[in-house]
Amino acid sequence: MTRRELIGEVNRYCYFSNKHEVEYILNSIERVITDALMQGKVIKLNSFLKFGTKLSSTRKGKFKGKKWESEPKWTAFVKVSPVLNKKIDEYRNLDWLDRFTALSDEEQYNYVKEAQRQIDDGLSE
Repeated sequence: MTRRELIGEVNRYCYFSNKHEVEYILNSIERVITDALMQGKVIKLNSFLKFGTKLSSTRKGKFKGKKWESEPKWTAFVKVSPVLNKKIDEYRNLDWLDRFTALSDEEQYNYVKEAQRQIDDGLSE
């Protein structure tokens, strides 16, 4: 999902007057998370994600007979919650009909409309 698609989906769920408001909120969240990570804080969104930073250790290696060693550096990490992993796993194990019924009415309509279009295109060839 691209940033634009994410903004469209959030706008559809929240019923904002326009997508610029959603984009402003998304940019604000991004800024807050970035600032917190730069300060070394950990962000926990229970049942969803955990953001943080960690110091990577030095690595040693050999390339074409020359030894090298990397400097330790700070890197960001994201850890998915076990609750979210379980939901994803349960969804992936559903058959196609259960997945279809889990969609909203609008998504079901669009899915059927697209399938009908593909069938019609196949018959016309």
